[in-house]
Amino acid sequence: MKKQNVLSLFLIISLIAGLVQVCTISASAYDNTYEINSGSVTVSASGNYYISGTDSSTANGITVAENISGSVYIALDVVAISSSSDCAFSIGSGSTVYLTLLETNSLTSGPDFSGLNLPSGAALIITSGSTGSLTAQGGPIGADIGGGQGGAG
Repeated sequence: MKKQNVLSLFLIISLIAGLVQVCTISASAYDNTYEINSGSVTVSASGNYYISGTDSSTANGITVAENISGSVYIALDVVAISSSSDCAFSIGSGSTVYLTLLETNSLTSGPDFSGLNLPSGAALIITSGSTGSLTAQGGPIGADIGGGQGGAG
């Protein structure tokens, strides 16, 4: 009887272990890796992008071009952008971005700009694999997430 209990326990543990999925995300899982503190990032083609930062804020921004065919997957990892004169993160109309948030990320834009510019025709999907957070703050007259001054989004 004791042997059956041990076997049953082993089978239950095996089943649970098979159902639990452990996922670690590293920069090597992405086709394109960037350090935002080293320079601005422009995405002009579909693909997987890993953008990391440091604890220090930078004025370097992220721009996703308009009308990219195919999906753009971007992971932000400790990205802190603060611009006094430009948009921190802009997604062009006609492009779709799947955004994964790792750790704490923040976007602050200058006057008339959204913290994360998402005009009409652009799409942003926060992935279920996100384990971090995002704070987006637009400048005066700019939305936190959406269109800038006079822009729909």
